[in-house]
Amino acid sequence: MNNLVVFDIDGTLIHLCDKEDQAYVTAIEQAMGPIPELNMRWHEYRYSTDSGVFSEIIQTALHRPPTALEHKAVEANFAEQLKQTEYRPIAGAQHIFDAILAIGWDVAIATGAWKSAAESKLGSAKLFRDTIPLATSNDHYERKDIIQCAVERSKEHYKRTDYRTIIYVGDRPWDLKATQQLGIPFIGIGEHWQQIANGAFYHTPHYTPSTFTAYLETL
Repeated sequence: MNNLVVFDIDGTLIHLCDKEDQAYVTAIEQAMGPIPELNMRWHEYRYSTDSGVFSEIIQTALHRPPTALEHKAVEANFAEQLKQTEYRPIAGAQHIFDAILAIGWDVAIATGAWKSAAESKLGSAKLFRDTIPLATSNDHYERKDIIQCAVERSKEHYKRTDYRTIIYVGDRPWDLKATQQLGIPFIGIGEHWQQIANGAFYHTPHYTPSTFTAYLETL
């Protein structure tokens, strides 16, 4: 039976960008007008995804959910903002997909970003591939459901009936939480995991493809 590695994008495949928070707020206010006291502490929102945060912002400010057209308008505004941003890959990320595929594992991406933003970021970092299944916050608000969507798309894309092992690779506590909700293993990317992992899961500050795949082969 086959195995699957699912990657987050921001902070996992590409470096985080400081300008992105303001670009997101600008995209919302271009479409919706000024939002008083907009909370930019994203970890305090119920869903740590572009669509989920936007929905909660509008529900709080206007006491109604955003319409589908409003979602599309803000997503388009945000994608336009990101065209001015250059994204850099995490060290080794440009080789990690091929290394994983070479040992017979499948690869997918599940991100809390909107689809257009995800493709823009991956393209800027020279990581975009239309041959890798992608699930985004256009599919679901909640990260665990986005991961599950990526798994189902992978089954269809790679012609698999099921997976023996599914691993999610991420950089934030909400990534770890999603894997705990799904009951799947987690790999942490970033030096910060060294202080908090306590041996509970594999983590690395960046990608060394041979080391990463050697770990996968122990599973």
